[in-house]
Amino acid sequence: MSGFAGTWTMARLFLRRDRVRIPVWVASIFVLVIASIAAFPGLYETQEAIDVRNDLLMGNPFGIALTGPGYGLDEVTPDNLGPMAVNEMSASTIIAMAFMGIFLVMRHTRGEEQDGRLELLRAGIVGRYAAVTAAFLVAAGAAVLLGLLLGAGLAASYPAAGSFAFGFSMASVGIVFAAIGVLCAQLTEHTRAATGMATVVFATLFAVRVIGDIRDSWVTWLTPIGWAQEIRPFAGEQWWVLGLAAAFALGLVVATYAVIERRDFGAGVVPTRKGHPRGSTALTRPLGLAFRLQRGAFIAWAVGMLVFGAMLGSLVQEAERMLEALDVYAAYFGAMGDAPLVEVFLSGYLVFVAITAAGQALQASLQVRSEESKGHAETLLAGSVSRSRWAASHVLAALLGNLLVLGAAGVGAGATYALVTGDASRFWPVVLGMLAYAPAVWLLVGAAVALFGLAQRAYALVWAPFAWIVVVAMVGPLLGLPEWTMDADPFAYVPRMPAEEFAAGPLLVMTAIAAALFAVGLAGFRRRDLDLS
Repeated sequence: MSGFAGTWTMARLFLRRDRVRIPVWVASIFVLVIASIAAFPGLYETQEAIDVRNDLLMGNPFGIALTGPGYGLDEVTPDNLGPMAVNEMSASTIIAMAFMGIFLVMRHTRGEEQDGRLELLRAGIVGRYAAVTAAFLVAAGAAVLLGLLLGAGLAASYPAAGSFAFGFSMASVGIVFAAIGVLCAQLTEHTRAATGMATVVFATLFAVRVIGDIRDSWVTWLTPIGWAQEIRPFAGEQWWVLGLAAAFALGLVVATYAVIERRDFGAGVVPTRKGHPRGSTALTRPLGLAFRLQRGAFIAWAVGMLVFGAMLGSLVQEAERMLEALDVYAAYFGAMGDAPLVEVFLSGYLVFVAITAAGQALQASLQVRSEESKGHAETLLAGSVSRSRWAASHVLAALLGNLLVLGAAGVGAGATYALVTGDASRFWPVVLGMLAYAPAVWLLVGAAVALFGLAQRAYALVWAPFAWIVVVAMVGPLLGLPEWTMDADPFAYVPRMPAEEFAAGPLLVMTAIAAALFAVGLAGFRRRDLDLS
């Protein structure tokens, strides 16, 4: 039997299982990118506005890290915003594409193998390479589809060549990291470890790209993220770089086949580290176990948000020039009385940090559903642990982990803000301003818990309001969305410290609503059967 036997059958199966997941990934990235770029003509109506923006972001290393090398920015005019649109959106889109590729393949490779389902499939007429090949093809297909949609969406307002060059450059990132994902899935025995390994690879390659861009050196060519930007949409497209990315991805997949030949099914190449001979007493309690299951993710998110917050806080003084020169940015961040412009900028961006942290909280809250569907909950609940205590432990772990993430972002932003302004008293208002978003995050987690208790099969629908909040917060003011859309965003009711005074009323109301949703979800879970599908 060929090692590729059953590949297309497996691909159809994976597409069937991801019939919701893939459209959500594709639609979310497409809407965010296109909606953001659609707002550019209203933001940059004059050459002065363009020059101020380019000087701000390309004149310091942090701005280059957050955007890119800035190819073609010298030729940007109000009638030619393509190079600036690519510069503005490349880094964030690259991050989204990379994680889409990693998560899609990890679910159908190491995830299926760890849960034992792949072993059952392999007992039939399914070759040893079929699952890996099918998972890679599905993820690569999703990346290509998204690249085509991005190109078509941009082509409505920008030259077609540059538009599709941008779309395919982003697709190349998704394809490469899907290949990295299938290789990492062969190296460890557990999905979390494999995902963490792929994430570390991404962070390393992204850091290499940042170093290369800041130094304007050949180092950029050492990373596939740099290759995506070297395609240079709207700045003399270099289409041949796509071939470099394709060859690299193909090489990784071939290397994956070689690894599969040399490892036992169910095992990883990297041996699992032996644990302590005696477990911590905390693991005998549901809350301790819930924390242990997500400890690595919490630490990784906290470190990442600490670094991101530090970068944000370091930009505030340079951002003041932009706000003073461009009235549209002041309107975007909102008038906040007599607050200094640097505080307006910082408080405005803390909202985006908080929404990102909300995504982390929702991801952590999914653990309770995962433990139920895999049968782990059934084993624990067969003992003396009650349903309410078990589910509440996972929810509480997600909430406390999110406080850690929010606090880390606040510490990073507050510390660098205090350093650049030379005023240590500015540290705590930023930290508290970041933590003030916790009740808004709890509201989303509460909705997830309610779905878990009442309609567990629809649990993933909680990502719909999250995506809506992202769109409203990021581009709502620029697109002139109706007022009721802004009112439906819980993050809009949080006092924007340090530019605004603290107000406890909205936070208490959101906390009460979240508590009610938690109660409804836990009550529903007590009354329904366990779902092991």
